[in-house]
Amino acid sequence: MTFLGDASRVAAGNHTGELRIFDCNTADLLDTQACHQHHVSMMESTYSSGNELILTSSLNEVKIWDAFSISGGALHTFESCKAAKFSHSGALFAALSADSSQRDVQLYDVQTYNLDRRLPDNSIHSGSGRGHIQPLIHFSPDDKMLLWNGVLWDIRVQNAIHQFDQFTDYCGGGFHPAGNEVILNSEVWDLRKFKLLRSVPSLDQTVIKFNGTGDVIYAILRRNLDDVSSAINARRVRHPLFPAFRTIDAVTYSDIATVQLDRCVLDLTMEPNDSLIGVVAMDDHDELFSSARLFEVGRKRINDDDSDPEDAGETDDEDDDNDDSDDDLLAPVLEGETDSDISSSTDEGGDDEIASSDENDDDPEFIDEGDLEGGGLLEIMGDGDGDDESDMVGSFSSEDGWLE
Repeated sequence: MTFLGDASRVAAGNHTGELRIFDCNTADLLDTQACHQHHVSMMESTYSSGNELILTSSLNEVKIWDAFSISGGALHTFESCKAAKFSHSGALFAALSADSSQRDVQLYDVQTYNLDRRLPDNSIHSGSGRGHIQPLIHFSPDDKMLLWNGVLWDIRVQNAIHQFDQFTDYCGGGFHPAGNEVILNSEVWDLRKFKLLRSVPSLDQTVIKFNGTGDVIYAILRRNLDDVSSAINARRVRHPLFPAFRTIDAVTYSDIATVQLDRCVLDLTMEPNDSLIGVVAMDDHDELFSSARLFEVGRKRINDDDSDPEDAGETDDEDDDNDDSDDDLLAPVLEGETDSDISSSTDEGGDDEIASSDENDDDPEFIDEGDLEGGGLLEIMGDGDGDDESDMVGSFSSEDGWLE
């Protein structure tokens, strides 16, 4: 998923290859369009020459869309490539070849749709040990450099600049917004002298994104989104970030908090002003039914407003009561709904499929010793009873969404 424009809208892709646009304030579905034959594995948005664009990736093609008229079809389709990512300026995007025998990065001009150049994979890491973990593409903050599979490129010259040592093949990381560091999985490297600065265990096996000001890192478990079944494989359920996302101080690399969702987290995105976080989470592993949720950074939880911070915790009995009645924790309902609508909707969906994470119910705040940006979280969510992935983002339905 990705935020659009002023974050009043959000775009989300699902397992059946649909692209959907939702209103963030009302949760109404604004537009929907079939975009890929396979599931949407990655999605980004950008402004380019005054136009707001969406970039969607599937297993063997990439498409670019006008964010205000997706029903009119894609602006262009790029065949035999995948895992596309916009540059920060929006002038170009990079994608990986979908041909397993031709591992390279392809650079396309966003305005002309032309292939500008290819960056061949000549790294010693080209034969990935796990095979199923796909390296991600990263642009430097000034868009002059590109990092992929541990190899650093200057896109203005032909040859690679440097190849970093990679101690694992989880392929997470990227450029630090400050411009002087590169993160490869859990290792932080000096971009000027190519020396290892530190190792951060909290970043191991994660894919990370920075907030708009560059002082907070959001980390989720690194997954293979080319294969949804492997992304939700039960053998990884014991990883602490399987049902959660983590916040880390981007200056000191110390942990801030871990936010538990009790569901398999697939994707996370932030809006530019750092007020909202979007998370896609799997509600029902068997039916591949998932939903997209919004968290508001810095908002005080309603049940804490009138209490002393030291008394904000709840007893086990209170936790049990809350499990029986979600209405006790609900904030104002979305316009047009009633409390009875919300109560009935909580009985639907695949919540029971995630019993392996019930141990997190002890924490009424779903957060470790504090809140993001000092406040609580706003969550727009809802569970539907769809039989297929066409209901993947049902949490944005105005009929069954609610605020918590």
